[in-house]
Amino acid sequence: MVCINALIQTRRCRVGKRLLRRWGIADPSPEQCHVAARHLLVRRLLWLGTFLVLAPAVGMVFGWFGEPIAVPGLFRLVMSLVAALLLAETAAAVRQIRGVRVAVLARRSWRDLVPRWPMALLLGAAALALVLAGVGLAAQPWADRVVAGLPPNGVPQPGGWTSFVSDDVRAEIGSSPGWLVVSGTVLCLAAVLGVVRLAVRRQTVADPVVDTVLRARTARVVVGAGIGLLTHLVVLANNRLSLLSSLSFGPDPLPPPGWVLVVDSASEIVVVVLFVVAGPAWVWVATPPRRAGHLARVA
Repeated sequence: MVCINALIQTRRCRVGKRLLRRWGIADPSPEQCHVAARHLLVRRLLWLGTFLVLAPAVGMVFGWFGEPIAVPGLFRLVMSLVAALLLAETAAAVRQIRGVRVAVLARRSWRDLVPRWPMALLLGAAALALVLAGVGLAAQPWADRVVAGLPPNGVPQPGGWTSFVSDDVRAEIGSSPGWLVVSGTVLCLAAVLGVVRLAVRRQTVADPVVDTVLRARTARVVVGAGIGLLTHLVVLANNRLSLLSSLSFGPDPLPPPGWVLVVDSASEIVVVVLFVVAGPAWVWVATPPRRAGHLARVA
């Protein structure tokens, strides 16, 4: 047992040392390495535990808000992983800090921890998700009229044949994920901005140098996770608009509102660009900056 414990401690020290070196501390002490390793271990355990609870809960939440059939299992899995990471960082950020707290004279700002452009991307993705979800919710009465107007004995087509709309398709048209997107966006923004504020104002560990590094890492990881989650919510809201824009049953269908078509057409290229940019942006913001050594001087 002593040998196993020694191996574990050695491994943890190496992990902590690698983390601190990547973030600009050239020669961390063993105690600093241990503190950094414990920081990582707590967050990884929280992430794993949160994911195991959240993964089955996502299906229940989709059911409450009206689950779209077009949402694949991989989409739910990614949303669960990102949301679990965000919740784990939030839970870790509000934990009680042990040890002596050290006050600093320099005024700290969120711009010392996170670059401006990831925050702008985060807020832009949130605004886009809310706009698309709002348009989908505003168009829901029209979608309900389309479903109510479907004849029970099928929809006659111009070629003389009859098409039947399944109960699953009727349910998909009648259930909007708009409130899921709105609530998810608001909660995501609250969690991200709250954790960033805590990273600015609240000490993470007693060591001031390690504390500055871990503050920056926490803020950047949570902003990256927020960008990832909001991007998936944008895609979900955009898919809903695409579905509404393509509804056409029978020789004399009830046309969708013109503003739905305009927003759907205008948002397509924006959503594609956001989806392509979000992945690299998440990786970039969550990894150490090239000049990470300046972080140690912010404390």
